[in-house]
Amino acid sequence: MPGKKPTNRTAQHIGAILREDILYVERLTVSKAATALGVSRGQLSRLFNGHARLTREMAAKLARAFGYDIEALMVHQAAHDARQARRS
Repeated sequence: MPGKKPTNRTAQHIGAILREDILYVERLTVSKAATALGVSRGQLSRLFNGHARLTREMAAKLARAFGYDIEALMVHQAAHDARQARRS
């Protein structure tokens, strides 16, 4: 069974999409989501606010905890990175 994919909002940082999906759709706080992922609240907050990249490790944790598709998450992060590089 394929995993859950983030919605197709390619202009947004993956963290903003995950923030909406996890905090608003799943109705969790940052603290509760961080606990579910086994990461610090600060680490998750930086991702949600677009101040940190999505790492392979975090993508794997999101897949285990919330059913996301790792490849879809990483493709979205790579697309964001490419957009940033074009702007530089």
